[in-house]
Amino acid sequence: KLIPKKNYFFCFKKKKYDSRNLIESFRANIIIGGGVAHEEDGWNNLVISQKNFQATKPCNRCKMICVDPNTGKIGFEPLKTLATYRRQMGKILFGQLLCYEENLDYSSSSSDFCIQVDSIVETINKIK
Repeated sequence: KLIPKKNYFFCFKKKKYDSRNLIESFRANIIIGGGVAHEEDGWNNLVISQKNFQATKPCNRCKMICVDPNTGKIGFEPLKTLATYRRQMGKILFGQLLCYEENLDYSSSSSDFCIQVDSIVETINKIK
């Protein structure tokens, strides 16, 4: 799951959250900086650390993001806030699911790689 950091800040404006807890609650695999909130809705293909990924579909969010990862307490937020502006066809969408495209990878060492903090992310083939 990929979530741009700007999405969190957009959510902060809607309600007051502890930013660290909110980021941990979404349990994203990749968090990227820059861009604008919800820009990932229009992404199709990405290159991260010179490896190709396809954005397969928006991530449907469930009640799990309402569980505080530090205390285990269950609340209503941030799902309640997201539902006010990210609901589409009965689903609350936030972030993108990615799939590594090994067959599109032309680098010399496609079998082993690592995405690290400050890896360069490039979007290609944006959906209009």
